[in-house]
Amino acid sequence: MSTEARQEVLLIGVSKMDITPLKPVALAGFSHRKGVYDNVTRRLYARLFLLEQAEQRTLLVTADLIWWGPEVVDALRQAIWNEWGIPSERVLLHATHNHSGPQTTARFVPALGSTDESYVQFLQSRINDGFRECLKSLEPVEMEVGTGIWSEGVNRRNIVNGVCIMAPNDDGANDQRVTVIRFQTVDGQTKSILVHATCHPTTTGDNKVSSEFPGYAMGLLEREFASRSAIAGFLQGFCANVRPALVRDGEFYRGDDGDVQRIGSALADEVMQILKHGMHKVEPSEIAVVRATVELPFSQLPDGATLESAAQSDDKKFIEWATVLLGGATRIKETVPLDLTLVRLTDTFRLLAANAEMVVEYGKFAQSCFDGILLPLGYTNGMVGYVPTAQQLAEGGYESVESTYYFGLPAPFSQAIEANIQKAILQLGGRE
Repeated sequence: MSTEARQEVLLIGVSKMDITPLKPVALAGFSHRKGVYDNVTRRLYARLFLLEQAEQRTLLVTADLIWWGPEVVDALRQAIWNEWGIPSERVLLHATHNHSGPQTTARFVPALGSTDESYVQFLQSRINDGFRECLKSLEPVEMEVGTGIWSEGVNRRNIVNGVCIMAPNDDGANDQRVTVIRFQTVDGQTKSILVHATCHPTTTGDNKVSSEFPGYAMGLLEREFASRSAIAGFLQGFCANVRPALVRDGEFYRGDDGDVQRIGSALADEVMQILKHGMHKVEPSEIAVVRATVELPFSQLPDGATLESAAQSDDKKFIEWATVLLGGATRIKETVPLDLTLVRLTDTFRLLAANAEMVVEYGKFAQSCFDGILLPLGYTNGMVGYVPTAQQLAEGGYESVESTYYFGLPAPFSQAIEANIQKAILQLGGRE
């Protein structure tokens, strides 16, 4: 085999690790929950995909978590570099944005869920174990891609009487496309599947551990291919302003595990249809990774008097926000870095990962900048907070203003962020 041919061979090793907490801990994502979780409805997993090509390795982890804390990302990337020599930019720690799992960082206010340090250490050890399992299962594969439609999500920003509220907006931006990636062994067996879709996993707000609809759907797919021990991983899009379309009398409501199963089943059914009728082979090319850092400026920063006043208010949200900022002077900066990572898997297929809750409009913009298929991945390699568009910042609402307090950001972003982000995406795509 020639050197050129060897470089095009793609190998993949996969593993699936149970990351369900060993003891009850607080869950992340909803301020109404109190104390530790009541019970476990569905176990949590991290699914690891180790890609190797021309002796160059790239690791993708997708986990049933709300996000990966920046501290965890730094520790895991350093450990993987020290032991296995994989550069940090080739390690993608991705979360499904599951609101029914543990918190993984202490950077945000307690209302989003307190961190249990023993769980964080357990999580890190499970990822290290999973990487070793991936090494054992490395083998050559071919890659197929297919797309379909899944319509369970709806835009959640609606302007009513000039005010932006969280309510269904059928006319708002959305991304209903489902993209399926299948890796097959040389004898035609399914080795692994990746499923990309765009919707908040906030079906239920119960104080119970669950992998939500992404985990339920991936479990169904894994059962379909149980005889081959295939592993299915979920890739979450830029879903900051898209949530499950659980609507009654024009308003959102929280569902239960039955709704989790219904929504997850609909996703799995669409994936199976794509696998049966909509896949096409894509030719491998050298996997390339490029990173860009975009400084996101804030609007007017708070002064000490503002923070002291907020700390003495009657609103818990403002109290916790001010306490976080007063307790760490380094938190009050003029900008915060947004990390973008572009991964070219083939000449016509790419991933664009961001360490933030990106609104769907940025995903659609990025897709318009690249030929072929581009999959936006939020909640990857850390968490900045919500990143809205300039128009949304002018409109106000949860993603633009209210979420600022929960993420311990000093102020809402400046409207200049949209142009900065779009410029960086264009540069990554070689368009500027």
